[in-house]
Amino acid sequence: MGFLKNENKQMPRKKLISPILLVCEDSHGAVRYLEDRIEAAHLKCAKVKHFDINVVIKGGQGQHHYLVEQAIKALNISLKTLEEELPYDKIYCVMDYDIVAHDIEKSKNAVIAADNLIKAQNKKLKTAKMLTRLQMIVSNDCFELWYLLHFWKKEDISLPLSPLFRPNIDIEGRKIGRELWGKLGDSTKPYSKDRYEALVKSKESGIYELIKQKGGSEKQAIIHAKRLEKLHRENHHETTSFLPFLHNPSTEVHLLISKMENMSKKMR
Repeated sequence: MGFLKNENKQMPRKKLISPILLVCEDSHGAVRYLEDRIEAAHLKCAKVKHFDINVVIKGGQGQHHYLVEQAIKALNISLKTLEEELPYDKIYCVMDYDIVAHDIEKSKNAVIAADNLIKAQNKKLKTAKMLTRLQMIVSNDCFELWYLLHFWKKEDISLPLSPLFRPNIDIEGRKIGRELWGKLGDSTKPYSKDRYEALVKSKESGIYELIKQKGGSEKQAIIHAKRLEKLHRENHHETTSFLPFLHNPSTEVHLLISKMENMSKKMR
């Protein structure tokens, strides 16, 4: 449960599962993928009312620190409506790492600041004896890395890891847009940024289903995401504490997928 409820309040007889909230940076690719993934898990994606089991998505919530502020605002609003709604169990802040192009240090500081804000808020929630917690879900460099991991082979994960970058950032290294177009795009048409953007943001294509149709494996994507974190952790030589989202490539989307799957199992 996300909050300690009044024991005297009459509750529905069905088993209650507190909802989760996804606060996303954009309103396109990630949100549409997550909407499809929620449906596949047989969860409801709607406003929380009358103790329904579901997932709420807020897209277009801005970058890093501001996104976390919007998540905290949503939390505060939900706590005022406990008489007719279940509180959130978890609030996930879904964001990309390198939003600030060509300024690696600024990008790093922005994500760390967001992480610190979440830690401070969780400390307050713990002090207030609330069970709701906030959690960052960061993809470095971008959310589309999660798509690509569905197609990776074991030999693609070896040291040294080659950083992946979104197609509009001119840095030496593989371009994630080109990689994904080769897996998901129309093989009769050459890659272009516009074609790639249209593919991942299209309402009609259904990126979640498209990945499956093209032979992508979610099970493998989860294994690869965990493997990437393990390799980064083993090769972390800095004096500061290890933060997985600072390393490229990496993604924490699998943590969110696992949460939704666990919610789905509890419904059965």
